[in-house]
Amino acid sequence: MQNQAVIGAKEGTTEAIVLQFGRDVTDSILKTADGVDLKGIDEYHLYDLVQVCIQGADRPATGDILGHLVEIISTRFDFRKKIINNVEALRAKTARLSTYGVNMDDTQIALIILANIEVAATQEYGSEFKTALQTIRRRYNYSHVHTAASIAAIITELAAADAVRQLKDAPAPSKGFANAVADQYSTFAQLLQGAATYIDSDDDEGTAAAASDDDRSAASSRRGRKKDKKKDKKKSSKKDKSRSRSRPKIKHKCPHCKAQKRGSEHPKHIPFDKCNWNPDYKGYRQGWVCRILGIDFKPRKDFTPEL
Repeated sequence: MQNQAVIGAKEGTTEAIVLQFGRDVTDSILKTADGVDLKGIDEYHLYDLVQVCIQGADRPATGDILGHLVEIISTRFDFRKKIINNVEALRAKTARLSTYGVNMDDTQIALIILANIEVAATQEYGSEFKTALQTIRRRYNYSHVHTAASIAAIITELAAADAVRQLKDAPAPSKGFANAVADQYSTFAQLLQGAATYIDSDDDEGTAAAASDDDRSAASSRRGRKKDKKKDKKKSSKKDKSRSRSRPKIKHKCPHCKAQKRGSEHPKHIPFDKCNWNPDYKGYRQGWVCRILGIDFKPRKDFTPEL
């Protein structure tokens, strides 16, 4: 009787949550990996359901949504787990993205699955996938439009390989084949990340930083022209003098802007310790700034609003 009461309470809570937030938010937890059938009452936790509702209620910046899309496209399977578990995790990510109005259909999900399998099949720990991959390629050509049914068939083929391979032999996603998967998407990811950086750079700090980047390009051009000075000193000298008169030198008060020789003044409303060029600053900074400073880029969603 007590177990029935607990199950009844869980079902009632689930129903109330679905009614409040909608199935677009809750299906990532309540449905199976193929996105068709509902899970049993014992196959999910209320904690996970509440967490996905909290995430669905947030309203992130457009650049953050773009970052989520890049993250999903470059998903790296953990082959220490079975394929069905990895697909469930992938489905959960795409379902969360749909709450922001961005839908990834089965053709894209199938592409991510097959890309991971192709890389794993070239590794010793994933050699069992070779036969399954050959079967999948014979059944579906490269231009096949995948559906939930074809994905289910692919998962069935891969499950046979899961049954005989040693899961413990596979490395963590950050090692081994993970870098190879990332390389396949690096160009696309850089393109989208560049777009996200452009979107997030509409504040005064971003505008000033962009002017600095233009100044660095001009400085690079000046260095190239200095080499030609040896061939024609008089002509080059006139150009240098004209250029120096057209752009007055800026006296920087910010030590970080001065160290980077920025071509624009430090924004008045930004404290020096929060300057984008301060290596010790712990807040958000644009991707191209991170590349110049030689530090890892972190998306805006990883920082608190005041940073």
